[in-house]
Amino acid sequence: MQRSKVATLPRARRDELKRGYRDGHFTIDEALEWIRRKKPDADISRSGVYRYLARYRRTFERIQEAEQIAGRCVRELNEKPRGDVARLLTQMLSTLAMGTLHQQMHGAAVNSKELFFLSTAIKNLASAEKTAVDRELMLRKQIAADLAKTVAPTLEKLDAGGLSADTAAAIRAAIAEVQV
Repeated sequence: MQRSKVATLPRARRDELKRGYRDGHFTIDEALEWIRRKKPDADISRSGVYRYLARYRRTFERIQEAEQIAGRCVRELNEKPRGDVARLLTQMLSTLAMGTLHQQMHGAAVNSKELFFLSTAIKNLASAEKTAVDRELMLRKQIAADLAKTVAPTLEKLDAGGLSADTAAAIRAAIAEVQV
């Protein structure tokens, strides 16, 4: 795939062009005029500018959409901390990262800051998910230990009481099967 002539402009100029377009300061014609003022020898056509900015707009919209989805997932995660939302969110961000890398391999301009923030978000989510799982396991162990302390006197009474060995064993089994 041939690289866009606009993509050959220096990064600072491309970033300024994208920012101006994104903020509504440029139409396609104004963007072309701006490029020609900044680099008079650039042989860039109006359709080339249009294709470059349209590709940028689609990528920008996808990133915004992914951020909105991530925001909804984080809100849901806060409401349902034991759900699978964290795993889903991590997978979605991983998919977005792979799509961004795919675009970069095919010559599309990818903002390295966006890629950095994306990878950092994935790392932070994975770390948060591990922390949540560790916390849940610790809580389960603590609850099991507290339950064992609470039940121990009752079990001693069972051994000392007049229950048959089979009945005491059945009660012990029922207590042991309680899932925390």
